Amino acid sequence: MQRRDLFVMVILLAGLMVGCREAAGVEVAEARVIGLPLESSKPEPGGAAEASAADSLTKVGSGYEGCPVTLPPEEPFSPRSPWPASAPYDRSWYGSESLWTSLRSDGRWDQLRRGDKAWWWSVDFDVSEDPQPELWMTARRLDGEGSVEQEPPATNGYHPDFHWAMLTGFGVPSNGCWEITGHYRKEGREVELSFVVWVAES
Repeated sequence: MQRRDLFVMVILLAGLMVGCREAAGVEVAEARVIGLPLESSKPEPGGAAEASAADSLTKVGSGYEGCPVTLPPEEPFSPRSPWPASAPYDRSWYGSESLWTSLRSDGRWDQLRRGDKAWWWSVDFDVSEDPQPELWMTARRLDGEGSVEQEPPATNGYHPDFHWAMLTGFGVPSNGCWEITGHYRKEGREVELSFVVWVAES
C-alpha cells in the first residue's frame, strides 16, 4: 500500500472513531491525527524484539520515528484565570477547557514505568463540591501488547503555580510507545483527552 493511500485511510479511521465516540455521548476534548511514522518499525510482540523496542526506533529531534509522540502544539491551549496562561516547569498545556493536562517538550514520560502522579484540570472541576472527582486513566501500548485501565475516583491537589487540579497515580508495566487517555465524568457528561508518550526507563 502506498504512503498516500495509508495516510488517507488513517484520516478516515480517525474521523470514524471520533464519530463513534460522539454518538456514544463522550466528548472528545481534542481530536487530531498526531503523526504518522515514516517507515513501519513495529517490533513483533513478545521476546527480545519487544524488549528492545527502543533499538527499532530512530531518534528524530525530540521524538521517535515509529512512535508518534504528542509534542506541544505551536499555539498551546491557554486556560482562563485563575489558572496560569502558560504551564509551569517548562511544560505546555494540552487539551481544552473541558479537560487539559501538561506535556513535556520531548514527548517522553519515563517515570510512568515506575508509577507517577498525573495532574489534570477542567473548568468544571470544583474541589469544594467534588474532592474526589470521577477521573481515571487508561493506556494502550502502540508498539506491542499491553493495556492498563484504572478505576475512578481520583483525588485533588493544590499548588500556587497551577491552582487546584485533579490528581491521580498511574503507571504502565513496560517501556515503549503508549497512548494515554484521561477520562473525566461529571453529571453524566464524559470527556476524553488522549496523547502519546515514549517510556524508556533504563
